[in-house]
Order: sequence, then C-alpha cells, then structure tokens
Amino acid sequence: MTNIRDPAIAKNIIIKNILLPSDAETFIVVDNDIGFLARTDPFLDADFDLTCVVCNNGHGPAAWKEPGAFHAGLWRTHREVLEKTLPPWFRLEYSQDGTKVKRCLCMHFADKVKSMGFTVGHAGFAHHDP
Repeated sequence: MTNIRDPAIAKNIIIKNILLPSDAETFIVVDNDIGFLARTDPFLDADFDLTCVVCNNGHGPAAWKEPGAFHAGLWRTHREVLEKTLPPWFRLEYSQDGTKVKRCLCMHFADKVKSMGFTVGHAGFAHHDP
C-alpha cells in the first residue's frame, strides 16, 4: 500500500480494499497511535451499529459531549453498515477558502451512518498519542 497522507483517503482505502473484500461480518479498526487501556470492555460490549472509544483526540471533553459523538481512532462496526453507507465514508470538509477544516472526517462518516438509520455511540476509553 502506498503512503497516503490524507487520513480520509487512507480510511476509505482500508474500507474499500481490505474490510469489504474480506469475509468478516464485524470490523475493529485501530489507528497506530492508539494505546489500549483496561477500560476497553465497554467498547466491545456496546450495542451501537458504529462504536468508538473515548480518547484524548486533541479537541478536549467537548468532543465527547454528545451521546452520538464519534471519532475514528478506535472504532467497530458491521459489514451491513459499510455496505449500506456508500463511499466516501470519510471526508474532510474545508472552509470556502480552504484554509480551515470545518468538520472532521469522523463526523462525516458518523452523519452518513446515522442518516441510514444506524446507531452511533462511544463506550470505553483508550489512550491516543498522536
């Protein structure tokens, strides 16, 4: 695989070229800068269609205020979610002049998943060390 510097493109390539062609029904995706802590069991047990862990993502506690907040450092979903939520799954949204990120790539994915009637949430904790 090439060294992809755009995180949205990299995540979309993983879904398209690795996850969907596999025989798996459930997927856990972990960024290489996530460290597991003892409190990841709630993440594995949560009953959301798209689940992530709470981690220090650089945006502070406000990033986790909403029950459906989603950030893609460590996440889990099912094949049906990825198949019904068409690409691009992840996408950065920029200001009109292209100088600021208006919305993170994670929220684009979470909103698409919610719009298809699936549930999104977070449970458990992990350490994120970008």
